[in-house]
Amino acid sequence: MTVSMYPISVPVFIKHLNGLAACLKKAQAYYAEKKYDEATLIHYRFYPDMFSFARQVQAMCDHAKNCTALLSGVEAPKYEDTEKSLAELVARIENPVQEGVHAHRTGNRMALENILERLRLFFDAEAQLRSRVENGRYRVEIAMPYKTGGVRPA
Repeated sequence: MTVSMYPISVPVFIKHLNGLAACLKKAQAYYAEKKYDEATLIHYRFYPDMFSFARQVQAMCDHAKNCTALLSGVEAPKYEDTEKSLAELVARIENPVQEGVHAHRTGNRMALENILERLRLFFDAEAQLRSRVENGRYRVEIAMPYKTGGVRPA
């Protein structure tokens, strides 16, 4: 039985990183509510010989990034570990592509063109696909008409 590494690695990284981001957002809200200094958490070591909390978050992101790059055969991007706030750590988790750093091959937009072609086969000119970079994040929007009744096989 052949098993692809993608389904047994990438979804796990995504699940854990999303969970970590949610916890950091809660910590950020709590620290803001109580007017605590975030630096106390950022630099905190759970045990004296452990990395700081920020470094552990960075290591978790690096592990997912490096493993995924190795599996896909591309060079992993190198990021500076300069996060000094919970918001910056959340941004690192949620948006692993930093401005000016290209973690993937530039490609030829073939995948997006393929998706648009398939949408147009099903929905004709009513389907739209738009991509852009907004607030430092890559966004793809797909619009298609809502049809009731579904398609019946021939």
